[in-house]
Amino acid sequence: KCNGGKVTQIRVTNVPSFAGDIGVSLEVEGIGSLTVDTAYGGDSFVVVNSEDLGLDITPDNAKQLVEVGMSITQAANEQLKFVHPTNEGFASHFSFCMIAKPIFYDEDGVAISHTAVAIQPGKIDRSPTGTGCSARMALLHAKGQLKKGDKMIGRSIIGSEFRCCIEE
Repeated sequence: KCNGGKVTQIRVTNVPSFAGDIGVSLEVEGIGSLTVDTAYGGDSFVVVNSEDLGLDITPDNAKQLVEVGMSITQAANEQLKFVHPTNEGFASHFSFCMIAKPIFYDEDGVAISHTAVAIQPGKIDRSPTGTGCSARMALLHAKGQLKKGDKMIGRSIIGSEFRCCIEE
């Protein structure tokens, strides 16, 4: 959508997304045992609860979040398997670690997903990431927390937002 000759909104329909493993144990050097989920939303994610790490998702914690995220991604690639069910050519590894606060809801009942996505070679994505939002919605759907037609706001470490919906 445009207003006054400027783009004000963009709509993207992502590829089919899906949950992988839910609630699996992962041993991470220097951290210990974590319970994680895995998902695909255009790329592969290992997802961990920020509260399990004792880290708040704030810019002040970016260095710690990325270091922990890289360790979790490495451990997931060593201990867990990722298989895309229809794309045999997709690499069988985890690309990203999503460190996520537990879902909470705004005054309209819309799910809020506040996350930090650690990316190679050691950065935090400043956006909520479309692939990450799609992966998170696939996990929430698999867990029975979201259904077709439900909306979710993906919020990044700097507060930028993507407004998302499970369409099918």
